[in-house]
Amino acid sequence: MITDTRRTHLGRQEFLQASAECLQQEWREWHHIKSCPVFFNVTNFHLYNAAHGFRQGDLCLQHIE
Repeated sequence: MITDTRRTHLGRQEFLQASAECLQQEWREWHHIKSCPVFFNVTNFHLYNAAHGFRQGDLCLQHIE
């Protein structure tokens, strides 16, 4: 699963590559896919990071459902 804080700073291309690797690993291990990668852009989220720091921004993103 790509939820750790190192992944939240990835660009779109890096996210897609990491997602593909994650899905391939799931298929190899379980012969079915359990994950569904989702990429979204929160408009002006950099302002939240600037005000509260990347650590708090990462925690905020982890709670978006």
